[in-house]
Amino acid sequence: MPRLQKKNNVLVIGAGGFVGSALTRALLAKKYNVSTLSPTPLPTALPVSRMWFGDVRDTTLLHKALHNIHTVYYLAAFKKNIAVHTKS
Repeated sequence: MPRLQKKNNVLVIGAGGFVGSALTRALLAKKYNVSTLSPTPLPTALPVSRMWFGDVRDTTLLHKALHNIHTVYYLAAFKKNIAVHTKS
């Protein structure tokens, strides 16, 4: 298979989420060369070019993941416990 042009190289940060996984599938269907960055493995096996695992705040990892990438889709979110207050 010939190497795709750089403009087809995309990185989806947050590909493990609902929107990120849908976007990843759509990009793959359009023949984009998709890489992903997520803190955990993707919920389903997708034929992506490269899977990066780790924290998006890790600048060394981020620099490696961005190598030869033309477009980035940033869909990451940070989870935190939120207390819900209700009126008594």
